[in-house]
Amino acid sequence: MNKEILMNKSNAKIVFVGCVEAGYFCAKRLIKNGIIPSAIVSIDPMKAQNNNVSGYIDFFDLTIDCERYRPKSYTLKKEEDKAFFINHKFDILVVLGWQRLILREIIESLSICGLTIHGSGEGLPGGRGRSPMNWAIIKGFDCFYLSLLTLSPKADGGRILDTFKFDILPADTIRTLYYKNALVSSQLLIKNIPILLSGKEYGTVQDESKATWYPKRTPDDGRIDWNLTASEIERLVRATTTPYPGAFTFNKGNKLILWGAWLFDRNIKGDELPGTVSAVFPDGSFIVKTGDYYLLVFDYDGSIPLENDLLK
Repeated sequence: MNKEILMNKSNAKIVFVGCVEAGYFCAKRLIKNGIIPSAIVSIDPMKAQNNNVSGYIDFFDLTIDCERYRPKSYTLKKEEDKAFFINHKFDILVVLGWQRLILREIIESLSICGLTIHGSGEGLPGGRGRSPMNWAIIKGFDCFYLSLLTLSPKADGGRILDTFKFDILPADTIRTLYYKNALVSSQLLIKNIPILLSGKEYGTVQDESKATWYPKRTPDDGRIDWNLTASEIERLVRATTTPYPGAFTFNKGNKLILWGAWLFDRNIKGDELPGTVSAVFPDGSFIVKTGDYYLLVFDYDGSIPLENDLLK
């Protein structure tokens, strides 16, 4: 059914806008399933670096014959950028990883709608804003509600077209959540774009009185407070590992970046000050006293600490 609709709408003008790994994966799956863009918009590596884009990838690397456009600004506020979208009169704009709001003028130029993906551990309208998957791990949620939305000038404020719930397992890191996010995002888009092209209008308007917002995270938010519990610090490490800058601490003024760590044991305890390195094992792994139990650190960048070093 979906492919029949797409064949009947072969002249539909769809534009992909994106510049991150998860969106690139999603775009490839859309193309494989017959959802072919007439244009791709992506920023170059220098703009990605200047705008601190995590997990950057250039959508121009997609092997498909279509128009490609480099925006003058990441915000798309330059007149040339706005004119590109308005003059093309696209039917659907698909946001596949673009950490800026799409302008009202661009949204209103679309004949059908713009589409974006957002989710949270509590489900929209709860958990709008930045870094929702990082926050979901940090806050200890055990599942994530990913929604397909129509684009709105207000962040994450569009109609909810479809939602899928997936697990956040104890072994999940932000990297594995990105895998789940990319896979489910592609499934939601593959399912819903043909319906939208058929002319059907649907979706649930969000209750603004129930909206909550996550604050923006910065690299400095990854600094470890060793007075927190081992489980809380473990979640911080899982939430800030690659492709993010990592959770970090200092040992005698030298930075130590933690990429992998977990609660060591609930029975083996000590009375050291939080942040004290209690034991260093032959492979370089070590345990640190936290606000309650020990944390085992097994993947990190920096010099191997010594026993009784105090991390701050």
